[in-house]
Amino acid sequence: MNTQLSLFIASIFLLIPFAFSADCSVSLVEEKKFLSMSYDAFDQTENGWRQYAKLGCYHEMGVLIDKYVVLNKTRLANWQTIGVTWHAGQMYSFNNEYGIAKIRFEQSINPNEPENTPILWNDYVYATIAFLNNDMLKLKLHRDRIANGPVFNGKKSNLDVVDNLIRYFRQPYSTAYRSNH
Repeated sequence: MNTQLSLFIASIFLLIPFAFSADCSVSLVEEKKFLSMSYDAFDQTENGWRQYAKLGCYHEMGVLIDKYVVLNKTRLANWQTIGVTWHAGQMYSFNNEYGIAKIRFEQSINPNEPENTPILWNDYVYATIAFLNNDMLKLKLHRDRIANGPVFNGKKSNLDVVDNLIRYFRQPYSTAYRSNH
């Protein structure tokens, strides 16, 4: 019985993909696969970086996303670069690396955001940076712009997240963000 149990456990370990070592290091093979993915596969599905962010590999996923942006810059649309750069900032924020996170968030500001945009993206970005800077005044300013802004798909986009940034002010970003999800 012990031999059968040992064989069963060993077979389970053979079926588990070993993309990361115990310290979340990405293997070269896995990294190459990630970096060659389409934007949608890499950033918008569970087959991309998100599967490993769920494991708490935030720093590693921030680095991977940064590499993805650099290697795929010419094939990404501006909005895709903005979105994936934002996600790198979030990964660094979840890991309490606020310095690099703020840089990535600043890089995700849309310099061409139209006045009649249905989502006040830049205000969301600025609110998040204000949270990381412990600047309640700016955080509330951008929150109010979102609250008084357009409705998109029946809601004020990102208002719930920004409200949680206020509610959990001076707490880790991961606490404020996750309390909403």
